[in-house]
Amino acid sequence: MSKLTIAQAAMRIGVTASKLSRMETGKHPQKCDEVAGLLGVYGVTGEDRRHVLELTQIANRPGLWRSNTFSYAQRVATLKLLESQAIRLINFESELIPGLLQTVPYIQALMRHVGRLDDEDEIGERVASRVHRQAILRKPGAPIALESKGRFTGFGSPTDLG
Repeated sequence: MSKLTIAQAAMRIGVTASKLSRMETGKHPQKCDEVAGLLGVYGVTGEDRRHVLELTQIANRPGLWRSNTFSYAQRVATLKLLESQAIRLINFESELIPGLLQTVPYIQALMRHVGRLDDEDEIGERVASRVHRQAILRKPGAPIALESKGRFTGFGSPTDLG
């Protein structure tokens, strides 16, 4: 098969080039019929085709990415894995200091006062996991951009804020 441009592949499955670009970069949800069309265009057949279509169906299940059936430790492990493989991280928190930038005293105060946790072991586990996640910022070339448009209302003591 000859190499296709995005515009040529998009035309063959009946979508715009910009939509196909967003699909391929994960900025647009995948529809099984569009993925099936792309697999045909790209010449993917047999078991590989079946596997990709199955993954597309699984990824489109409602609530897949919001499941609370996993423990806190399992959710953090998944988050750390995804962050370690990401090419770009975007974090939005409307009123709090982003988790990747929080100090230990701030995290402890956050867990006690906002998270309403009183189990010191659980607080310690969450603090350790958040601090461990911050290693992503120490990678060579890790880009950091901060923007703040809100106001901080605060909780805890001034020393908690680091």
